[in-house]
Amino acid sequence: MNKPCAEMVKDLSIRAISEVTKILAVSKGQCPNGEYETLTRAVANVIGFIEGDILTEIYAQYPDLDDLK
Repeated sequence: MNKPCAEMVKDLSIRAISEVTKILAVSKGQCPNGEYETLTRAVANVIGFIEGDILTEIYAQYPDLDDLK
């Protein structure tokens, strides 16, 4: 992936994480405890895939795009 594409994918990935996290804010206190725990696990899995499968690859190729380092 070229750098401009990597930057775009990174930005979209970060936004996706932000959006999917909103599921927890919206549903907290609105569903039974077991259902909320299921949502929490699902959100964590999605974030894990984005970070592990997308962002890790981008940061390995373009370390300067990693804002946390």
